Amino acid sequence: MNKFIYTVYDEKALQFNTPFFSESHDAATRAVHHASENDPLVSKYPADFSVFKLGTYDTDTGVMSTFESPKYCYSVLTLFANYEGEGREAVQDQENR
Repeated sequence: MNKFIYTVYDEKALQFNTPFFSESHDAATRAVHHASENDPLVSKYPADFSVFKLGTYDTDTGVMSTFESPKYCYSVLTLFANYEGEGREAVQDQENR
């Protein structure tokens, strides 16, 4: 089974945070939303953070495949603004650009 590898970039610290794995884009979005709500720094300054996809991880073989460079998905600010209800599609559409 392939899982996707994601990370959150901190634009003020100029660094990527520890990567995390998710079964799908929707599950990653939900996880970031939940974690961000519980992190005082991220919830206070959501415009400073963005989500990037790094590649895939095959749980059957243990092999990771990464992109040449991280692929921008969406800003946490956009996630907060659009997460509820049908607005989630806006976050998904950003990744497809």
